[in-house]
Amino acid sequence: PLPTPKGYLIEQAVTVSLEECAPEPRPAPEPVLTLDAKPARAFPRVGLGLARHGFSLRAREIDRLRALRPAHLRVDLKLATPTWPDVLQRAAGEANAVGCPLELALRFGPEGRSEALAAAVEALKAPVARVFLFQDGQPVIQPGPVRDAKAVLSAQLAGVPIGGGSDAHFEQLNIGQAGKDWDLVCWPATPQVHQHDDLTIIENLEAIASTVESARLFSGDRPLCVSPVTLLPRSGPGAPGEMGSAPDVDERQWTLIGAAWTAGSLKRLAESGVASATYYETAGANGVMDRDPEPVYPLYHVLADVLELPGARVIPCRSGDPLSFDGLALTANGRTRILLANFGIEPRRVTVKPLPARVALKRLNAATAPDATARPEAWRAAPGEAVAVEGGRLELDLGPWEVVRIDA
Repeated sequence: PLPTPKGYLIEQAVTVSLEECAPEPRPAPEPVLTLDAKPARAFPRVGLGLARHGFSLRAREIDRLRALRPAHLRVDLKLATPTWPDVLQRAAGEANAVGCPLELALRFGPEGRSEALAAAVEALKAPVARVFLFQDGQPVIQPGPVRDAKAVLSAQLAGVPIGGGSDAHFEQLNIGQAGKDWDLVCWPATPQVHQHDDLTIIENLEAIASTVESARLFSGDRPLCVSPVTLLPRSGPGAPGEMGSAPDVDERQWTLIGAAWTAGSLKRLAESGVASATYYETAGANGVMDRDPEPVYPLYHVLADVLELPGARVIPCRSGDPLSFDGLALTANGRTRILLANFGIEPRRVTVKPLPARVALKRLNAATAPDATARPEAWRAAPGEAVAVEGGRLELDLGPWEVVRIDA
């Protein structure tokens, strides 16, 4: 992408040549999810973002987040504003309550300095997993501020990786490229920029994997961190606010559509080999649950299904029709877990192979979602449906936007 200021003149010439030819016949998509024989790589560290509503988490919200077991809690700190130390302290308290380290996203002003940063980090009473550096007015943070920030932070955060990237869209990172002194490379992911319909967000799942592939070309073997992953872009075209056309929230986050999309995006990120990913927020309209006493969202269970398998490895799997359905397969401690998602309102029958003789199913659909979201603890504790598998192939009928967990 090329930034084009107002008044910039672009000229293009297009030549069209027509040739008479018969279209090549294409076979109909096969409704089969096929698992590879061996796991390929470790599942990424998946965490959550600090809720932007600004309120402290309530007791039951903390309990449900502890049960979810996020790998980290991201906090965004605008160092040019006077309130960022208070936000940091709130984030540290919530990270300690949930039982995870912080992911610090530090946004410097145009000058790239913060006099209070060293003291705030020294007084921080929470572990830190990694640090992202951004700078106002720049697509990526410039080398000088990076050196200064690492000099300040390294003393208090010995061994913690410090890097940079884009905090808006991948194209900013693609333009600015990765700094040589970054320990890691980061950028956000969203399925919405130009269009917002259901088909678009499913079609754009593949773009998530493509950005990872592109980033690897200029990042070498440094860890790649996709943070945050959100249904709505947080800035730029398509985002809420003056520049964007989208609302403040995407109501699909609270529905089975959000759950299916989350499963699909986790598959793309896991199979692409990212080191970590940060999803949504803890609580609120953009979180994994509403504010207590309201229910959790269906996507809470998708995240819970993968986060309750520590040390999991990814088994690559192939969908015969990835715009209609797809799956994520993991293995840990001798167990195999598959999340199979239907990407649409049309019911469909899908075959999963190869599988052992018996599996257990847990369905998240229109019939089960009310109980799963209102009473998540009881719903997760209930055993799945035992099902016999014939010839290593399991046929499943999927309802609209249904997500099925298969334990083998």
